[in-house]
Amino acid sequence: MSTKPPCLMTVWHAGKPEAPALLLLHGFGASHRWWVRMMDRLTQDYQIFCLDLRFRQTLPMMAEELLEWTRQKHLTRLSILGHSLGALLGMYCAAQAPQMVERLILINPAIAIPERSLWQWLRRCRQARAISCHPPAKDPWYRSLSPQTCRVFLKSLRHSPLIAPFATPTLVLWGSRDPLFPLAFAPHLLHEFQAVRLLAIEGGHSLMYEFPERITPAILRFLANGDGQQQATPGTIEARRLLVQGWPPTIDQ
Repeated sequence: MSTKPPCLMTVWHAGKPEAPALLLLHGFGASHRWWVRMMDRLTQDYQIFCLDLRFRQTLPMMAEELLEWTRQKHLTRLSILGHSLGALLGMYCAAQAPQMVERLILINPAIAIPERSLWQWLRRCRQARAISCHPPAKDPWYRSLSPQTCRVFLKSLRHSPLIAPFATPTLVLWGSRDPLFPLAFAPHLLHEFQAVRLLAIEGGHSLMYEFPERITPAILRFLANGDGQQQATPGTIEARRLLVQGWPPTIDQ
């Protein structure tokens, strides 16, 4: 019997009970609905815990609560698939419990926060919404994108301490047209990891909903054997190669 922590609203459990465990962590203002286009394929090989989260405290505190909840569920080994702020939360989980988190997949992680005003962030959020194709209409992010929601989002980011480098094998999938966290931010992320593969995907901020067919094969291959590149679909490039060629471009503040 496990008790849900304050940061956890709902748990959607699917897949085979005997299969490896995979936690899905959505971003700020989103919900489990953002994973629906990948769920059928993921549940064929994994036991899925799709969480609805409250981002009302610091990310390290949320990570502690989630890790304690997984221990109560007797999940001694698991992988994490996170998007945006959920990806950053996954990084804190891996840093706090490296013996528990086997693999980490990050989609457009919320990192390297530039100094923008609240209204600049609100405009960027609306640009991200415009890029997404037919987003889930019932989510709060799309019902009430307001200065208050952006203020909570920025507080979660700016009041979370730096993460110590960790060795969990990690795959990063980054939309090349993400207006919130541009691909140019990627070098800020690389020093956090000892084992990371970074793939740039043609798309916006919410790749799992926009282009699940482009990222699901890479995710499944990485979970199976640690390699996300060989089955990457058209529209995917290896971002490390661009780093060598003078990339990234200037960050738009």
